[in-house]
Amino acid sequence: TNPAGRVYVINIAELGTSAQPIDYVLTNAGTVRGVASDGTNLYVVDGSTAAPALRVVPLSSIPAVAPDTVLSEVDITTLQSTTVALGTEPNEIVLFGGKGYVTNRGSDSVTAIDLASLAVEATITVGDEPFGMAAFLGADGVNYLYVTNLAGNSISIVDLGTNSVVTTLSP
Repeated sequence: TNPAGRVYVINIAELGTSAQPIDYVLTNAGTVRGVASDGTNLYVVDGSTAAPALRVVPLSSIPAVAPDTVLSEVDITTLQSTTVALGTEPNEIVLFGGKGYVTNRGSDSVTAIDLASLAVEATITVGDEPFGMAAFLGADGVNYLYVTNLAGNSISIVDLGTNSVVTTLSP
């Protein structure tokens, strides 16, 4: 993604060849932030102030192009299968355990989305201006989400089994 609201689709088979590896530029009128893929869908965080949403684009809707084809700009809204409403100023997305987690910087929360149903499972209140995240299975067998809070100068640790903050670390 880039700050101008574009997602670059790169054909990795063309990397290191004379072909142009960027096949598409997906655009929209919003503000594209984070992007992730589960191999079936592309999940694009659109932080537009009017209607922040997660745009779900089936990878099958992005056709392959021949090498050295002229770069195509495509409006992402023509490819998406659905959208999921998010909090204010969404930024990053992490996929983990069949769920998508999106930080909402303006509403100090993380939206938890079930990827099978594309339904919001929970809105988790974290620290001030959450931004980046990492999810993993802890040594204790619990799935955790670590969320960095920019203005809070802290890290919220979320138990993904209960969708609740278990502790907040501050330096």
